[in-house]
Amino acid sequence: HLPIYDRHFFSRSKTASPDTSPMRTCVDKDKKVEEIARLAAAVCLNCHELNSHRNPNYHFECSADCYQNDTFRNCLNAFMGEGKSRPSK
Repeated sequence: HLPIYDRHFFSRSKTASPDTSPMRTCVDKDKKVEEIARLAAAVCLNCHELNSHRNPNYHFECSADCYQNDTFRNCLNAFMGEGKSRPSK
């Protein structure tokens, strides 16, 4: 199973829109959280490229609720592969 990040990692700004950068939609002063948001945005963009012909709103759905959703987890899982473990540091 993929990790589910705690909601305190991301807090949604009140002026967010689906077309803005992840740094404006999921705001946190912690640099690690900013990097996670950038990576999550890249994952959603790649999945959108693969799925937008079937679902033109894929990127919006993937990034909804600051990436705390099943669409994002399914997308991430597609790139990681089923049953593969991530390297540990």
